[in-house]
Amino acid sequence: MLFVAVLLVVALLVGGLLWFNLQYGGGDVVPTTTGLPTDPATGAPPAGLATDTTAPVGPATPGAARVVTISTFDPDGDNEENDADAALASADGNPNTSWATVCYASQYMGAKRGVGLVVSFDTATQQALAVDVINAPYQLRFFASDAATPPADLDGWGPELGAKAFASEPGIVTSAIPPVPASHMLVLLNEIGQDDTCTEENPYRGRLGEITLVG
Repeated sequence: MLFVAVLLVVALLVGGLLWFNLQYGGGDVVPTTTGLPTDPATGAPPAGLATDTTAPVGPATPGAARVVTISTFDPDGDNEENDADAALASADGNPNTSWATVCYASQYMGAKRGVGLVVSFDTATQQALAVDVINAPYQLRFFASDAATPPADLDGWGPELGAKAFASEPGIVTSAIPPVPASHMLVLLNEIGQDDTCTEENPYRGRLGEITLVG
């Protein structure tokens, strides 16, 4: 009987140790994961349940646009400002290609409010426009429009983009960024410098080249 009692006590002790280890013992930690609920029939998440857990982004930012056309702008004149050469002002990496106005007797082109180029894009954009002003002194202004077609008159372009640019030496001028996406931008010359290719009677001519979007 004593032997049986000893065995019973040992069995109770072993069983107690095993129970304690199962309840409070260590061991390898298996990371838990939380999965999306699935459809028992297909194994896929139920229809309409989002599987992308990233935060939503805001409205899409207008992407980089491309210059598709460049045309002349001469609202106070005869609209003949070497129209066929307007595309030569595009950024082609060649400093020898540019657009030029006709020759004028005055650096302010008489009574004109200005002449220049209209630059149109393949998509509306909020990017600055850079232009190489090849002769000086000059005065130059930028305007923008979101209209389907570029305005034919200066009044239709709205407020000027930034301040008027002016200098006594040639150089690259960059516009301010349009406040809203623009489909067209106007580069308007208000003063032009002398040009050796003009005559003594009409010695003034404006030249613009390497027009490109920035940013």
